[in-house]
Amino acid sequence: MGVRPGAAGRPRRPDGRRAALALAAGTLALAVATHAARQTTPPPAAAQTAPAGTTTVKDKVYTTEQADRGEKSFQQGCPKCHLFDGPVTKDGPPLGGDVFFNKWEGKSVFEMGVEIRLNMPPDGSIVIDPDEAADLIAFILRKNGFPPGDKPLTVDPSSKTLLFVRNK
Repeated sequence: MGVRPGAAGRPRRPDGRRAALALAAGTLALAVATHAARQTTPPPAAAQTAPAGTTTVKDKVYTTEQADRGEKSFQQGCPKCHLFDGPVTKDGPPLGGDVFFNKWEGKSVFEMGVEIRLNMPPDGSIVIDPDEAADLIAFILRKNGFPPGDKPLTVDPSSKTLLFVRNK
């Protein structure tokens, strides 16, 4: 007589039916998890309407002179890491296009100014003051097709209500 699986303290070997059932259960769990993740991850936002009390970068929030100064500052080192469209590279993210707006849409100019001042350039070789950060943001806005206005952009607490939105 043969020994039954599991007898004498030996582990049971799964038969074909059990293995197929385990594989099906695992596949179903993966499908459910993937579906749930897709349901909770919002698609990129469409053009956003600013909440009451805020303005957006569409509202002519920088001057041409600022953008010109920002372009000069940008050319001194930023192109080493940043393009204006395309994918994220090993050196840095683009400053325009979908990747840029997926990150910045709905965030404030103040947040970007802080990001620039604290983290750019990554090697810390240049100290960027608030006025230069504002100039760089003005240049970024111009490159992304936002129109200039008559009032200079500032990177101070008042810019916490000035939000990035897509230009299209």
